[in-house]
Amino acid sequence: MKKVLSVVCATNIGGVEQTSDILATGFLEESFDSRVLLTEPQQFGLNENNQLVHPFKKKLVIFPLSYIDKIKLWKPDIIIVHDHAIDNNILKKLYSDNKRAKKFCFSVWGKKSFCSENSDFVLLLTEWSYILYKKTGGRNKNILITGNPYDIKRTIKTYKKSIIKY
Repeated sequence: MKKVLSVVCATNIGGVEQTSDILATGFLEESFDSRVLLTEPQQFGLNENNQLVHPFKKKLVIFPLSYIDKIKLWKPDIIIVHDHAIDNNILKKLYSDNKRAKKFCFSVWGKKSFCSENSDFVLLLTEWSYILYKKTGGRNKNILITGNPYDIKRTIKTYKKSIIKY
């Protein structure tokens, strides 16, 4: 079973967070061992294995940043970084500890970054983000224009659940 680690700053209801959630959940549904590393503090419950779990998707395991050293023991095959508000030092450690993993940088704004230049592939949302990436000096040759898997209907449902929760 392939292991996929998604790296994102948080799991709020913003576009970057929802995109990472859609991808991580999609990998789970396709029988991958899909987990998420959050680089910002979050509040979640624990499952029977004492792991953090997503509030609405109990099967999706969440690693807080304090678990970064344990990720190399888990040995992900694929790392997908949602390049928004992620500290470069976190990525340097993650990439150094997991050299054999294929690394994908989901470049939110289409700009050159540590993530885009040190990943095996750069995922961009549009042709326009490709132009911006090149204009900011991006040199990675393995570029995929993926479109955005972000679903506004899903965000509205999530937002309503959040309101009901409070």
